[in-house]
Amino acid sequence: MYYYGQGVDEDEKEAAKWFLKAAEQGEIEAQFRLGVMYHYGRGVDEDEKEAAKWFLKAAEQGEIGAQFVLGGMYYYGRGVDEDEKEAAKWFRKAAEQGEIGAQYYLGVMYYKGQGVDVDKKEALKWFRKAAEQGRPEAQDYVDQIELIGKKPPTLRCRPSRENVSTLPNSTVAPSSSTFGQPGVLPVSLKCLTSKNYNRLWAIRS
Repeated sequence: MYYYGQGVDEDEKEAAKWFLKAAEQGEIEAQFRLGVMYHYGRGVDEDEKEAAKWFLKAAEQGEIGAQFVLGGMYYYGRGVDEDEKEAAKWFRKAAEQGEIGAQYYLGVMYYKGQGVDVDKKEALKWFRKAAEQGRPEAQDYVDQIELIGKKPPTLRCRPSRENVSTLPNSTVAPSSSTFGQPGVLPVSLKCLTSKNYNRLWAIRS
């Protein structure tokens, strides 16, 4: 009530006081809310380590938002030591409960081999789940993975580095190892239509 100002004047310090009392007794929502307050410095001094502590307690009880945020904290090293394996662990727990952001990040981690072995099939699985919920970046990855796995219907040339710039009416797509690196061309290139090329270069890796 103090947090939202319902029936009383909004007072974040008072809200933090009561969230703490409930959180210490194991109340999952209070643990999550207290983590949020420490994370943003609302009603308490900003303290990412303290935020991580309460997010962990809530995450261990299955709170989906806490699992996702905790995954992000391990991924970026905020309030905890950077640990991609731990990040993947918590993203997976949230992703399995349908958290769209966690599904996307887990896809990225499988795609890039961060905290897990590179597994494009597993990456595609999670990107599709996130894309189905409306995450546009996830759909970009789905397009990228599926296009890489398909041979263009009309493959008319396999240009070298030297003749790439002179190709008329065609463009080239980089290999999976060079996506997101404009100007870096692989040794072996396949010609694709300009339509596909433009879609590929718009993708974030």
